Amino acid sequence: MEIISDFPVRLPRHRDILTLPHNGQVHPLSKRLDLVAAVVSGRPSVVEDFHQRLQPSSWLPGEEELSNSMILHGGSGCLGVCAGKLLPLTHLKKLYFNTWSI
Repeated sequence: MEIISDFPVRLPRHRDILTLPHNGQVHPLSKRLDLVAAVVSGRPSVVEDFHQRLQPSSWLPGEEELSNSMILHGGSGCLGVCAGKLLPLTHLKKLYFNTWSI
């Protein structure tokens, strides 16, 4: 998560998004998995620029503090926390429609 350089995207659950390479059948775990795609970079300046755009992590009094590199599994709309910043998830469908509306 430390080298993600753009907002991660939650992939939609489509029947054919995850298939077995040897026979093309639907992967047996496809209904249980939440798939995410992320752009990563080995260039520290690119990663730093992206991290500057992220919101700081916060929590309500009494809740357990979110630690670095904590995975939230996307239930809250975030992939996790890295370096004290929230990594929000974008939905692929939303990106698709935004691209066409330009």
